[in-house]
Amino acid sequence: MFIPSIFVGRSLASGAIDLEQPVVIYAARSSDAAWDDDVTEQLVPVSELIGATRARILLALRLPRSTTALAARLGLSKSAVSQHLAVLFDSGLVTAARSGRVVLYQQSHLGARLSGR
Repeated sequence: MFIPSIFVGRSLASGAIDLEQPVVIYAARSSDAAWDDDVTEQLVPVSELIGATRARILLALRLPRSTTALAARLGLSKSAVSQHLAVLFDSGLVTAARSGRVVLYQQSHLGARLSGR
């Protein structure tokens, strides 16, 4: 049985309900929204380097998100987010991974270091 949870962070947990029912608990999509902290302090130095919009996108990618999810979260058009993601990806600041028909973007190690994470 697979169970989404907002409490496991980026890790997995496993266990069993009984001997015949194993359980895997994984991070629910957008579960970081429940724990969002104020990123305003981080935004200023990063935005001076890569621009305010790209900084907002980079900081929003602590957990994987699609172009559509980013656009909705940040109040931007999908095409604008897509253009910024292309630059961030080409710069090595974000990674991309396909999940079914959706491409999920996330901070790379370099992007995480730049954003202070």
